[in-house]
Amino acid sequence: MQHWSTRQARTEERVLQLFRLLNDVLDRRKETRKRGLTFNTPSMVPLSPHVRIIQDEPSFTSLEDIYEDHCSRTGMSPDEPIIYFQNRLRQFPQRQNKLDMMAHRLEVFQEVLQSKVPSDILSKFMTRTYVSFTDLWMCRKQFTLQYAAASLMTFSFFIGQRMAHKINIALNTGSVLAGELQPSFTLRCELDNNEAVSMRLTPNIQVSKRKKNSWKMGIVFLKNIYFFKS
Repeated sequence: MQHWSTRQARTEERVLQLFRLLNDVLDRRKETRKRGLTFNTPSMVPLSPHVRIIQDEPSFTSLEDIYEDHCSRTGMSPDEPIIYFQNRLRQFPQRQNKLDMMAHRLEVFQEVLQSKVPSDILSKFMTRTYVSFTDLWMCRKQFTLQYAAASLMTFSFFIGQRMAHKINIALNTGSVLAGELQPSFTLRCELDNNEAVSMRLTPNIQVSKRKKNSWKMGIVFLKNIYFFKS
């Protein structure tokens, strides 16, 4: 059960309703059906203007939960990387051009990856969760396909703000549930997303696929983009 504002809840329900229709189209195509390409569209039933029930999986865990599990294991505060990032940026000159600022931010970002948030947190979590290599491989394969489909959803509808708590992974199947699917609009009521990257593809997401599977995600994503435009 979820308490949500009426405008945001109805918008998300309509977006998921559209992708349910696209699931029927994907199911009728031989190539997409053979690869099991579908959008994860959980059922949502509104009970009142501000309350609804959502189809849920007991094994769902968010990327934020995985990060907090890493923090508890290492004894680090979840806010420590953010504080470190802000303190390091204050050490640089305030007045500088955009290219120098981006270079400094990238430098500090690499420092955070090396000392605070390594790029193998998600990969190690999956390795600890699954006892057999077969289960681990199947989960990674399903996670790759599902994450590519979720990235297409956010890309095609200009859905931004893909925070860690909005991406949930079903540990028993590898399915991905993207929460808060709210398209971004301008003051002229036009779809627009001013973020530099219109989907979440962080180092942890890339490393979790390993080198052998990372290319598959890009290929599946491009095939979905081609299908959406055709």
